[in-house]
Amino acid sequence: MQKVIVLFFIVLLGGCATTSPMPKWDTITALEVRQDRITAYSNKYAYNFIRNDPHADAYARYAEFYQEFASHVPGVAVNFVVKDEKVTAEYKALVDVSGLSAAQIERLRYHYGANIIEPNKKLVVTFKAQGDVVYILQHPPGPDTRTLEKPVTVTINDTTKQNVSWVAPLLIPAFPLMMIYGCATGPCV
Repeated sequence: MQKVIVLFFIVLLGGCATTSPMPKWDTITALEVRQDRITAYSNKYAYNFIRNDPHADAYARYAEFYQEFASHVPGVAVNFVVKDEKVTAEYKALVDVSGLSAAQIERLRYHYGANIIEPNKKLVVTFKAQGDVVYILQHPPGPDTRTLEKPVTVTINDTTKQNVSWVAPLLIPAFPLMMIYGCATGPCV
């Protein structure tokens, strides 16, 4: 009986050693913005981005950028880089510079670090935030959560080292043989 219990735990621990990769894409359907954090929700995951100093961080810079340049942003791209349970969000805003003054273009280039995509036509401004990834069951949406009118599709680059357990699949065929051996050599309980 002890052999069976030990074998059961080996199979159980072998199966637990496997990690599953994040999907290549996810769709953010809701946001919760608080003083200390911003949480983006999909159907399966919650992405928590902690705000260390709400007045001097990337979120404040983004709000300032959005207030001044939102009408000149025809598109955005959102990329999450995940390693273990940590996530870095990269929000890239494409800015159409037609209709902007030279001072505004300089502000984009030097204050927001905009990169030139097409000279005299398009710039891209990147904002980054650090956070954690948790399953949505561990962090359900709160009362301040707002559903997005248009869900945002994000690309995910998962750089987590995948641990694949080869022990469990190898032990499963051996389990009946070990039970037969146990019953043949001693009491079968």
